[in-house]
Amino acid sequence: MYIRVTELLGMKPLEDEFKVMGLAPYAPPGLAERSHEIFRTFFQSRAGGLTFRNVSKLWGPALRDALHRRLEGLRFDGVAAGVQRLVEDVVGRFVLAWVRKTGIRDVAVAGGVFMNVKLNMVLSQRPEIERFFIMPSCGDESLPLGAAALTYAAECRNHGRPIGIPPLTHLFWGPEFDHTQIKAALAEHAGQITWTRHEDIDTYLGGRLAEGDIVGRFAGRMEWGARSLGNRAILADPRDLGNVRRINMAIKKRDFWMPFAPSLLEERSGDYIENPRKHPAAFMINAFRSTPLAQRDLPCALHAFDLTCRPQIVSRCDNPRYHAVLKEFERRTGVGGVLNTSFNLHGEPIVCTPADAIRTLLDSDLDGLALERYYVRRTCREAS
Repeated sequence: MYIRVTELLGMKPLEDEFKVMGLAPYAPPGLAERSHEIFRTFFQSRAGGLTFRNVSKLWGPALRDALHRRLEGLRFDGVAAGVQRLVEDVVGRFVLAWVRKTGIRDVAVAGGVFMNVKLNMVLSQRPEIERFFIMPSCGDESLPLGAAALTYAAECRNHGRPIGIPPLTHLFWGPEFDHTQIKAALAEHAGQITWTRHEDIDTYLGGRLAEGDIVGRFAGRMEWGARSLGNRAILADPRDLGNVRRINMAIKKRDFWMPFAPSLLEERSGDYIENPRKHPAAFMINAFRSTPLAQRDLPCALHAFDLTCRPQIVSRCDNPRYHAVLKEFERRTGVGGVLNTSFNLHGEPIVCTPADAIRTLLDSDLDGLALERYYVRRTCREAS
């Protein structure tokens, strides 16, 4: 259903569904409800919420065409809001029905629909749910982790007892690059860039962000999955609304209504998000209501209309170097978080190698690149 609405709104199916979710809050309540009532005639929960089904019996292009006929004349934001409400209603009823049936209040969810952070926010706020775990990057790309969990369960049965494994606390499982590889990439672009070496690049980067630079950060092992978690990230001061325009227009070329997200110091997260039950939020997979202080300190990293945010809470234990960047920014500004968006140009994957990072610097309006221990700038900004 969500795929077909994405297509109907002129966006790219199986890629731009998050744009529909970002558009939904802009619809007036009356328009959203009118649209939702139409969607409910296509897809409904059944058996008290224990099952759900497509009651229209339409799929693929036929479903898209039927939606087009029924929704004709409704404004685009209303259409987005209607399908978003449908997802929150049907999936919410489904999860809560099984909580009631089983009596199990600790809930773990996975599957691509749970990349919908607004749905996750609705579920995490329900009093019926006690502990709530959302599989990071929970689309098809996480299937290998499901296979590993299945194997783990089988091994536990074979041994007749649980086998101790550490909890999932970070996603830094990708490649990293040594000093020789970094130097080779710098040398290859020597005519186009200049660089300085800093023993404490993380503190230096925090200072550059406080001075207003928009910077790409390339450090350590790459994060796995769909979210930028600081090691391959574009970072900026979250107070300066001009940064949103610069990143959207000259770097990421994003749709204007799409929000950015913040990376928050773990010790300051309570200042910025409403999370009374302390649900984990290390992977940018859940949304929260923001506090008045967040609306003052982090306006660029909140949804512009409903002021919710999709945070990455950064602990010193799980990523000490990124925590140090945020800590220096806080020391300089008093703000306990930065704007974080993935390190890539529009339509491209997140950078992986040093060469990827340097090319992105050269092809964008970034002020600089923190490439491991080096701070890199273009030789001639005007020529870029």
